[in-house]
Amino acid sequence: MKDYMKKYTNLFDNLILIFCIALLIRLIYAATLNPYHGDSADSEYYLQVGNNIAMGKGHYNQVTPTERNYASKAPLYPVLIGVVIKIFGHNLFWLRLIQSIAGSITCILVVLIGRELFGAAVGRLAGVIFTFYPFAIYYCGYVGSESIFVVIFSCFIWMLLRLGPGSRKYESAICGFLLGLSTLTRPIPFYLPVFLLIGMLLQYEKKMIKSFAILILVMVMTLIPWWLRNLNATGHLVLTTTEAGYTFFAGNNIEVYEQPSLRGTYWLPENERVDRAKVSEVEADRIYGKKGMSFVKQNPGKFLHLSLYKFIRFWRIYPQAGFSPVISLREQIISLFSYGVLLPFFVLGLVASFKFWKRFIYTYAIILYFCGLSMVLYGSTRLRFPISPLIIIFASSGVFTSLRARRAWQSLCRGVVVK
Repeated sequence: MKDYMKKYTNLFDNLILIFCIALLIRLIYAATLNPYHGDSADSEYYLQVGNNIAMGKGHYNQVTPTERNYASKAPLYPVLIGVVIKIFGHNLFWLRLIQSIAGSITCILVVLIGRELFGAAVGRLAGVIFTFYPFAIYYCGYVGSESIFVVIFSCFIWMLLRLGPGSRKYESAICGFLLGLSTLTRPIPFYLPVFLLIGMLLQYEKKMIKSFAILILVMVMTLIPWWLRNLNATGHLVLTTTEAGYTFFAGNNIEVYEQPSLRGTYWLPENERVDRAKVSEVEADRIYGKKGMSFVKQNPGKFLHLSLYKFIRFWRIYPQAGFSPVISLREQIISLFSYGVLLPFFVLGLVASFKFWKRFIYTYAIILYFCGLSMVLYGSTRLRFPISPLIIIFASSGVFTSLRARRAWQSLCRGVVVK
């Protein structure tokens, strides 16, 4: 009993230490940023919608003098901004403080996920790496939904890994609720249950059908208020957002294909833009979706070619969020000595895990889903960030795998010398 208590007391102490160090680093970084301006067009959008919510006007952004978008972004992050503005005013430090706390909690979750997958040593190393990981620090200061999404989604992954044939119903319900919250933060994981179902059937066959059904049911119940709100605001049942068709077409059109600098990213040709003064946001999104599908059907080879570029952009070492491949020397160095160092260890850890593939089937499904979605839409290191906890955990496992291989090789060499 004493050994058991000591084990979990040490774990708790380690988690508190990691949280405190992570929070200190993120707050120092947040304090260096302009507290009154966002970081990008996306940031300004979120701030505009959040300000509307704070003023009691509701969730929308003004597109033209007469037209509004009511469902172009998921609601949870704008609501958070609205609450922060209502309480603290327009000083973004308070929003970044919340994001820094969320990012620090993610460090704890990385430790816990690593323990579930590989054991205590890998979990500790992964948590330390994520604490100092430059991209994790950066997104805690960025006015965007990434930091909030990742902490919720990481919590979902941790709970998902703990599910099994003997799990209780409430555990499946918590998983569904967390996946629903993740989707309300960013719509990316909406179709993830399809991949998880395949993984579940491969691992447990039909033993967890009831648990999976509960997960889906609770996820749907979590999303229903957003669906009803969209039905009331737009007159249409919008399941996620009204940007899916736009994003799909922007990543798959002839102009993107013909310009090498645009391949793999997204760009909407000027002559293909829909006049929002003439059609609703839902109809505009449908038009864009049809245009994207038309390109794919007429140019399957070009679509596959673009998908390859998107794959490369998704896994590339240097960040390329915009359309220009040029980034500063400082960013290149930071990326090279963080993600660049982790990438080969990630591959090693991933390959080594195939021996026990059933144990890791959910993590494979999540990684494949995010990578596959990027190959359909557009390639970006920003789309890769939500699976950074898994990348770092597998990389940490790869470090220990390489150390074991080195020791085995040294032992073999010593044996040869003795002989």
